[in-house]
Amino acid sequence: MQSTLSFGISQPLLNGCCFLPNTRFIIEAKNSTKVAAAQFAQAVIADVTTTSDDYWELVYDRQFVKVEEQAVSVSQKLYEDNKKQLEIGTMAPLDVVTAESQLASDKQALVAAQTAKLLQETKLLNDITKDPLAPKLAGVEIVPTTPIETPEIVENVALNDLMNEAWQNRPEMTQARLTLENDKIEVKVTRNALLPSLNIFGQYQGTGLAGNNTTESATQTGFSADLTAPIVDVNGVPTTSPALYASTPTYAITSQLHAAGIGTALNSMINASFPTYVAGLNFSLPIRNRSAQADSARAQLSERQEEVAFRQLKNTIFVNVRQAQVALQQYRAQVAAAGEARKLAQQTLDAEQKKYQLGSSNSYTVVLRARDLTIAEGNELRAEVNLVEAQVAFNQAMGRTLEANKVTLADAFRGSVSHTPNIPGSLDADNPPAASHDSWAPGKK
Repeated sequence: MQSTLSFGISQPLLNGCCFLPNTRFIIEAKNSTKVAAAQFAQAVIADVTTTSDDYWELVYDRQFVKVEEQAVSVSQKLYEDNKKQLEIGTMAPLDVVTAESQLASDKQALVAAQTAKLLQETKLLNDITKDPLAPKLAGVEIVPTTPIETPEIVENVALNDLMNEAWQNRPEMTQARLTLENDKIEVKVTRNALLPSLNIFGQYQGTGLAGNNTTESATQTGFSADLTAPIVDVNGVPTTSPALYASTPTYAITSQLHAAGIGTALNSMINASFPTYVAGLNFSLPIRNRSAQADSARAQLSERQEEVAFRQLKNTIFVNVRQAQVALQQYRAQVAAAGEARKLAQQTLDAEQKKYQLGSSNSYTVVLRARDLTIAEGNELRAEVNLVEAQVAFNQAMGRTLEANKVTLADAFRGSVSHTPNIPGSLDADNPPAASHDSWAPGKK
């Protein structure tokens, strides 16, 4: 019976050396998981930005409806006043026709503004609901609660500081950075595969033996003359009278049977009664390893392409941030200019109406001044909404959208909602839940 216990160890010294060739798939899988999280965050940012723009467009449409209603009110009053003056014979019929024409035009513009508001309301409803045709949503009117506010001035921040923040926060940069990291890992692994194979190995083997075993023992019983070994004299002549011979001892042989089982075999194996030690080096040199060379070349090309894409993405983000910064400057200036133009148009209309009441003006001029005021009010409203939307675009370019809107993605990654959604305007809007450790955050790898 024989039992064997063996231990062996082998360590590559060139091809396949170290941990990276064996752990690269684990590292790349973890990076791919982070890339997926960044892609999800990017999609959420895009949805939040689109919804924000649609919201502010609805705010504009609702305010513009009020502007057109005010224009209709002014035209209606002018028409009624002219009609009364025509009845008493102090005004020509042409002035009444002019006022009536302007009233019809303003009503047509009001209908167009109301139509645009309804269409924008439908678009926003589709953004914020799962099923716009749900019975509970039938006939629901969306009323914006956030007023138009002038955003804080951020255009004076150094561009380098803005770019460092954008490159750190944008989910696209996280995706490109991790993808490039995976490509670099592939380059290292495929380059390692081009090396010769040199392995150092060692082995220990312990063997245990057992089974039936017979042992013999000899016991001395006496002496006997050895006739082949006579005793000789000084001259080397055997003695003959009397003949003398050397004596040898005699023994009695005793045999004994010993039985041993698996316990004996295991004991001798564990105690290393019969150990074997082996150590050595294995060297293998492949000739013209075309497959490994192709894999290495492919990995290097992929890495270079990803480096170019990474640089292009950084430049694209630079352009986006700069454009958003310039847009904020331009729209802020437009808001100031449009506000001043609206004030002047209001003053001009008031003065023209006073002149008209004194008889030194005509209906056509008043209509023109009222039209100018409507246009100025629409331009001011458009400039204010453009400025707010520029702030939304700036937050997107900087990667601040989730933070600015207090959006956390922890529940989405867990697949279950653990708290009440943070709806803007609700009681918990000012106390959003803290992001958990498994949520994606800008710049988190």
